[in-house]
Amino acid sequence: MGSNILVKRKLKLYEKALKTIGVKIKDIEYDYVYGSRKVVKNEFETSHKEHYYEYDLWGEIKEELKDKIPQGYTLYGECLGYTKSGGCIQKGYDYGCEQEQKKLMIYRITLTNEFGFVYNLSTLEIKEFCDRYGLEYVPLFYYGKVIDLLFRKDLLIGDEEWRGDFIKYLQREYTEKDCFICKNKVPEEGIVLRKESGFQFDTYKLKSFKFLEYETKLLDEGNVDIESSS
Repeated sequence: MGSNILVKRKLKLYEKALKTIGVKIKDIEYDYVYGSRKVVKNEFETSHKEHYYEYDLWGEIKEELKDKIPQGYTLYGECLGYTKSGGCIQKGYDYGCEQEQKKLMIYRITLTNEFGFVYNLSTLEIKEFCDRYGLEYVPLFYYGKVIDLLFRKDLLIGDEEWRGDFIKYLQREYTEKDCFICKNKVPEEGIVLRKESGFQFDTYKLKSFKFLEYETKLLDEGNVDIESSS
């Protein structure tokens, strides 16, 4: 995650003094905030701390992204590939990267105004943003209404069993196979369905059974992935 959002500004001593006597002092400013799924970071808060890897991977990503994040925007993405030392960011998954190479795939972007209102960009808006700033969007397999896809694939929308048929179709086409991005032979992780409606959106993750078995085996061996530990 990388953001260019309003944060509390560190006031100078004289500014603090003026504020105590009622002088209006601007105490917020736009700044870059970054972090993992569980931890929000910035360059001051994490400069003296240990990191999950031998270096601050997220801080490095922030430096690469910061000139591409307009004020008020927050970018959510998955860092894939390898660390500087050549280890897989996600064990076994190279995602098409060469050794010591990494890439970032954006899957969500929000815009927050000065009053705290958060707007989620639509799928097409995210793709346009990524194209404009030279970023990589997650693979987009289909955009449109489910009913149109079902009719196109001869899955009858009027049938009470259409939901089960739809899931089976998704599993057959997208999940129960090997990862199409990776050079290594590993199971496909799964897909995400995103339902958009006005200012609201819902996401539903459909994981591959093969990936769940793979993930369970890694956990049994004591290998914890980046999402669970950071």
